Amino acid sequence: MSEEHPAALVVQRYIDLSGALDASGLTECFASNASLNGYLGPKPVVGGISLYIDDVRRLAESGAVMSAYRASITMFAVTGDVATATVSMEGFAGAQFVDYLHLMQHDGAWRIVAKTFTTV
Repeated sequence: MSEEHPAALVVQRYIDLSGALDASGLTECFASNASLNGYLGPKPVVGGISLYIDDVRRLAESGAVMSAYRASITMFAVTGDVATATVSMEGFAGAQFVDYLHLMQHDGAWRIVAKTFTTV
């Protein structure tokens, strides 16, 4: 894994800003039309990334404590102007997640274009 690759740096920023509950900063990690799909337990979630950003904002406004939050990149691969990463996340809203992120470089900037997740 090349943690110095610009796409990996975006993924690390996503991890850090998620833990900080920084909705505004997270918005910059994603393409404006990024998709969000996954499962919260048995409940499917399908929509745009604003669902995640809004949830982060709600957690921040409620004063959620993130002291148990831990996350890391467990897989990263890049081919040309596309990349993929797997993130293991625990202690986010009291749950453990696996996120599968897809990124693209467009107009000189790397952004997450799709997030697929599940609770574990």
